[in-house]
Amino acid sequence: MDDGRLIYKYDAWNRLVLVRSKEDDITVHAAEFYGDGRRSFKTVTNAGQYDGTEVYYHDGQQIIAVYDGSANWVSEFIHGTRYIDEHIMVRVKDKGELYYHQDANWNVVAMTDMAGHRRANRRRHGRVGSCKQHRSCPAIRGSTPGPTRRDHRDHKRVWDHSVPDLRLVHLRGRSV
Repeated sequence: MDDGRLIYKYDAWNRLVLVRSKEDDITVHAAEFYGDGRRSFKTVTNAGQYDGTEVYYHDGQQIIAVYDGSANWVSEFIHGTRYIDEHIMVRVKDKGELYYHQDANWNVVAMTDMAGHRRANRRRHGRVGSCKQHRSCPAIRGSTPGPTRRDHRDHKRVWDHSVPDLRLVHLRGRSV
């Protein structure tokens, strides 16, 4: 696929495996997947602060840990046992532990730190994963700043920052 600026390559299962700059033929994003569809790693280059490699470790379909390309721990996820999208906690390097709060439909409605301070507000997602703050949950004045898109992730919806202005989202087995 070609959008005039970038060339996107998909594998036979319609998973985004390569993004190249059309102008100078530089690879921006490369990913590999296990045979069962789980992403094993992603490498981002020529994207400034987002450059790097992420290696994913899974328990079934759930991501349980992320390491960088030098085998340094980046984050780990604790999941519940009742539902595949039941999230309990994420531990993020340099940010500490963040706890998920979910409604009856397993939507993440808030994230708090260990002291109970709200770190992220309820999000609603558009048709291709665009994330916006929910109108019924305004930002709290004086609260600590929420996590960035890169930190506010769950295994079904992982923001891919390969090309920041494209808003790629990895939804379990594919990027959209």
